[in-house]
Amino acid sequence: MASSTSETFAPGMPVHDLTGASVGAIREVRGGYIDLDMGEPGYWLSTRYVSCEGGRAVLSLPMRELAEHRLSQPGLEPSTDVDRAGLEDRVIGDDEALDVRERMERELRQQRGGLDSGLRGN
Repeated sequence: MASSTSETFAPGMPVHDLTGASVGAIREVRGGYIDLDMGEPGYWLSTRYVSCEGGRAVLSLPMRELAEHRLSQPGLEPSTDVDRAGLEDRVIGDDEALDVRERMERELRQQRGGLDSGLRGN
């Protein structure tokens, strides 16, 4: 079963596939996501697809399905209350709303093959 916490994962930890073959190492851990160093930048993966076994991370996905779950950056963390995850009502501030919008638009542009120009000007 895959791990749901990032506390067991650490940068530098080797990552193996279901057959035991080495596929890379963990570059960074953020919340419930790991940056998988496979020689490609921005290969983030949710820890729901990875377990920690004997000091190494083991993918719970076949390698042929790995790219389908790849993220260019870590996702947003759901609430810690599993029964209410994502259901709480709250008002977010302007900065947080703009950050969420920028992330969504950046992901849409990446999916369409566009460049990221961002909303905020420097």
